[in-house]
Amino acid sequence: MLQTMDDQWYAFIENILNAGSQEEVRELIQMAIKEYENIDSRNRFVDEVMKALNGLNAMDHDFHQWSNIKMARIQMYQAKRDAALVS
Repeated sequence: MLQTMDDQWYAFIENILNAGSQEEVRELIQMAIKEYENIDSRNRFVDEVMKALNGLNAMDHDFHQWSNIKMARIQMYQAKRDAALVS
């Protein structure tokens, strides 16, 4: 069964939420971004993940998950900034 991009992003967000540490969140993001060789698809991935992360509510998650979300946001903003510098 083929997964849609939405399914992949949802699974990626779940991995972020369930990561054991902020270091693991950073590694997940770095590995995911490296999978995208095309800068346009990489930017789309970052934009979609950022949209999903920004849509999450702190009241729906425990402290550890919220900490992972904040770390993921930081990493995604940095990836977006780095992509802008390369372009």
